[in-house]
Amino acid sequence: MNKSLRIVGAIVAGMAIIAVVLYGLGSKAVDKSKRNAEIYADQALGAILPTWNAKALLARGASEFLQKNLDTEIQRNLRELQGKLGKLKKAEPSHCTTITTIQDRGRAEIVGMTITQATFEKGRAEIDLMLVRDPVDWKIARFYVNASGKRETF
Repeated sequence: MNKSLRIVGAIVAGMAIIAVVLYGLGSKAVDKSKRNAEIYADQALGAILPTWNAKALLARGASEFLQKNLDTEIQRNLRELQGKLGKLKKAEPSHCTTITTIQDRGRAEIVGMTITQATFEKGRAEIDLMLVRDPVDWKIARFYVNASGKRETF
């Protein structure tokens, strides 16, 4: 009996060690995905915000973003934001708040939310991006601008 308890104890301890190792590996993967999303967001916003560049936004759009937003709507919305906020003066580094996996149409998508605080000529705004990971890189699924209590959504 005593020998059986030791064997069961060893098995349970081994399983606990494996669980801790797998949790650590998963945590590192999430941290890496968050950092990659932050880098992508900083690069994308660096191309979009200084001149409110619609082409730069469209070039980084995920397929669902491009299906929901017409080129002309994006250009008009960005011109309106440029009129309200002016040119970009400074953008803080992006911070990824969430990384999650969503099952959609039989496939898994990695989704990340980033937040960036930016200062423009006429005020401050928070830029939120919903990013989806395609097989090669991140793409913008949603583009939000929160300024003066009003949220513009693309």
